[in-house]
Amino acid sequence: MAENGESRRYRRGAGSFRLSCPLCAGSAVMQGFSIVLRSFEGVGRIAASLLMAALVAITFVDVVGRQFGYPIAFAFEFTKVCVGAMFYVGLPLVTLRREHICVDLVPIRAGAASGIIVAVFVDLLSAALIAVAATQLWAQAQTLEMFNTVMMFTRWPIAPMVRVMAVLAGLTALICLIQGVARALPKRNDNTPESPV
Repeated sequence: MAENGESRRYRRGAGSFRLSCPLCAGSAVMQGFSIVLRSFEGVGRIAASLLMAALVAITFVDVVGRQFGYPIAFAFEFTKVCVGAMFYVGLPLVTLRREHICVDLVPIRAGAASGIIVAVFVDLLSAALIAVAATQLWAQAQTLEMFNTVMMFTRWPIAPMVRVMAVLAGLTALICLIQGVARALPKRNDNTPESPV
């Protein structure tokens, strides 16, 4: 479902999502959770930027090296690692901000009760599917570790990288679950500031 202005409550530069739960607003737990999310977002942005810079640098050096007959042997492996890592680092960040591309397949108003039900269902379904992907990634990492699989040129072990991807996918599933629960909770009607989450 497409996000409208009401459901997209992310305030750029001011924090992350705002959970409008009357039971949770202003609690120390929610404030602590908000700080953790903002810290994660900052670290994620830096990590994604560094990965992108490394990808650009290795591609540039490899292309220039090829012109002089000195290509970088591990460039392809390094590119695969950077692209995969960027995807999984960006996945929880994009999910947290609700910046996925959304398509309206069912013509329902987002503010209506039916729209909220569909949105909650989509969030919970997304959480379940991403959780399955995370468990499959973890199982794949165990298999790779069992056979001591390494990359051809760099000899880096692949299992730790896949474990990090599994953890980030699991974090994304948790974010989807929290967002689904937050949508299902009753909204605050007063003008009291809401706890950022």
